[in-house]
Formats: sequence, C-alpha cells, structure tokens
Amino acid sequence: MYKKNDGVWIPVDAFKLGLNANQTLMLYKIYMLDGDKGCFATNNYFADFFKISTRQVSSTISSLVKKGFIKQSYEYKDGTKSIKYRILRPYRRSLQHPHEEVVSTPTKNSSTINKEVNKDINKKHLSVFDEWYSLYNKKTTKKGAIIQWLKIDPEIYPVIISHTKRFVVAKPDKIYRPDPVRYLKNEVYNDEIIEKEKSKEEIELINIERNDRARKKRDAQFRADSIKASEECEDFIPDLNAMREDLKKKVA
Repeated sequence: MYKKNDGVWIPVDAFKLGLNANQTLMLYKIYMLDGDKGCFATNNYFADFFKISTRQVSSTISSLVKKGFIKQSYEYKDGTKSIKYRILRPYRRSLQHPHEEVVSTPTKNSSTINKEVNKDINKKHLSVFDEWYSLYNKKTTKKGAIIQWLKIDPEIYPVIISHTKRFVVAKPDKIYRPDPVRYLKNEVYNDEIIEKEKSKEEIELINIERNDRARKKRDAQFRADSIKASEECEDFIPDLNAMREDLKKKVA
C-alpha cells in the first residue's frame, strides 16, 4: 500500500528557489515529515531513502540551514552534552519568504508520517539490537535494554558490538556481567576491559592442549600416508607375480 513517506511531492515553483536537485528533494522531504514538533528523521534514514551517503545528507542539510530554508536544533541527554536527537524545522512554506518561521498549522497527517518514519527507523535499530543482545548472551532486562538502545546514537552501535565481543570473553561467567540494561545505561562499552592475567598453571595447560592437538594432527597424517603407501604396495605385488611367471616360462 502506498504511504506518503514513500516519496517526495515537489511543486513547480520549487525550481525557482535556486537550489540544486539534492537540496530541493531534501527540503521538500523535510516539509513532508514536519510534524507538530518537527522532523526527527536521522541522516541514516535520509541516506537510505535517497540512496546517498550520510556525508552527502549532512552537507545538503547544512547548505539548507545556511540558505535559510530550514533550522536545525538538538535535544540533549539530561545533564550531558551528548545529543539525544536532532530536530529539523522548515521555514514558512511560502516560497517567496523562506526566512520566515512556520506559523501555520502543520499539514494533515504530518504527525502520522513522522510516526511511520520513526517506526521504520526503530525497526532497523532493533535488528542491530537483536544482534547485540544475542552476542551479550545474558537473557535479562530485555525491555529496559531496548529502551536504552533506542536512546543511543546509531553511530556508536559498532563500538558497542566490538566492545561486547571482547567483554564476554573477559567475563565468560554471566553472573559477573551486568544486566544488559545496566551495560547500556552506564555506558560500560566505553570502559577499559581488564583481562585477568593467566597463572603459570593455566599457561602450562594451554601449551599441553596445543601440543596434544598438534600430535593428533601428525598422527592422523601419518596414518593417512601409511594407508596410501600400503595401497601402492598392494598394486605393485601383482606386477611382481606376473614377472615371476614370465621368467618361469622362459626358463622352461
């Protein structure tokens, strides 16, 4: 079924603004997504929608801000300078007065469109969450962990995944790992991982196991070579018997 956020509607007069194609498309997409509180779509959403890089998205939005077609603001996490989310607001839709703020009532169903966009964005973020939650492998506080996950900047997701891979190795016993929600809320993924120093006995055991694996590999190779040599000998024996019979006939 067709949805309004599946495309971009551009009026003919839009081409009188002196914007390039990317700027025009971006401007009117933001117009369409503008709800009661603004447009919350991320650079990743626009990049996926327009099939361009996030760097191109950032550059295009910055140019629209400088030209006075939209304004950009941020909501920060309580007591920090960490960005919670970005808000984009278009100026008055009259193409002749791009520097005046929007004072009219938002277009019909604009809030619904924003909700649909956020739903699509969250769906993508949750697929990465499922990957991380499975990797963390401590099946507790999932609901709270999801809430915390959606508050995190998606650009940090690779950092979390990388840290978690090393974290679970350093803490193989789940009882010593914080619950998933605490790991995310307390930003444990930014902490240094202090690995336990192995004792002499552990090192010796590791060496014994390594040598045992190497010995088993050599034995298996030796058996394979022996079987092959035995088969070649069996093929050679009939040839000797044939030669012996030929010699007997000649002597006779």
